[in-house]
Amino acid sequence: MPTLEEFAALLKNERRTARRTLRELAEATGKSIGYMSDVEQGRKLPPSPAVVTKIEKELGIQDGRLMKLAEEVRSLRPTELMKMITNSSPAMTQIVGELMRADGLSDEDLDKLRKTVVQMQNNRSRDQCQN
Repeated sequence: MPTLEEFAALLKNERRTARRTLRELAEATGKSIGYMSDVEQGRKLPPSPAVVTKIEKELGIQDGRLMKLAEEVRSLRPTELMKMITNSSPAMTQIVGELMRADGLSDEDLDKLRKTVVQMQNNRSRDQCQN
């Protein structure tokens, strides 16, 4: 079963093999350096097929292996998410429902939301350690 980490490692290896910088890859795809770094570090899901096509072109990948792995990784995520939703509290189900309807949020908005959730988790862990 392919993983996000496998995609990230393949992307990074292919970029280095092609002797391209993150800046060059960002320019070729129209994405930010930060976004490309997050993808390469496995902090974000593989980009859309259109962006992966641009990456493959920039890196000289002709066999479609990056696209294939990206599609496989993206196809796994809904299943994992559904398991989490099914086994979660009603509040989590409501939050996920709101996120599904929030298609107008920018990557920046979603990143702020992600950071807020991480901060809340860190605070909870710290509080549990202190008790």
